[in-house]
Amino acid sequence: MEPTTPMVETRKASSGHEMRVAFEVRAAGSSEEMIVEGYAALFDVSTQLYSWLSEKIAPGAFTEALKTSDTRFAINHDPNLVLARTSNKTLELWEDDKGLYYRAKLPNTELGKHYHEMVRSGIISQSSFMFDIKSTKWERLSDDMDERTILKAEYLYDVAPVTYPAYQETTATARATQPETVFNPMDSKEGREAYIDSLM
Repeated sequence: MEPTTPMVETRKASSGHEMRVAFEVRAAGSSEEMIVEGYAALFDVSTQLYSWLSEKIAPGAFTEALKTSDTRFAINHDPNLVLARTSNKTLELWEDDKGLYYRAKLPNTELGKHYHEMVRSGIISQSSFMFDIKSTKWERLSDDMDERTILKAEYLYDVAPVTYPAYQETTATARATQPETVFNPMDSKEGREAYIDSLM
């Protein structure tokens, strides 16, 4: 599978954890083994979050988090729609030279069959992931653009197929039931710097 590299949207869940758009997912397996798999993140791919901020993920950023996280496969990040998890080995996650890959074996239930078919048919075709950040590096690319590199993730909560993009320029989005007010593009250099300082 060759993942796409779309624009990326970043949002915060009500819990305060970071969520990111990921890449296309696909369904595989037979009726006896329903598999959904894809890249949750790509390394060293600079993606634009806003007109003034881009972000990329460093190779190995999830190495520590994968050792300590009990990651769920949750549709639309909904805790009521968990279909796999790492602790019972129905969800596998690993890093390769491209990024963070996941492979979920869905349960033989009506819900599992439903979402396998939704992905197989292309009705659901993107995913996102939710995580906490441990360390980052900032770089000023120009007066109008900063870039943040995620060096290490603290915890990986879930990888998740999602239904709707929030904006036309993104390919998918994490769940957000209220308008986002934290991440607003800043028109001035001073405003951007103040916002960046608040994150560090």
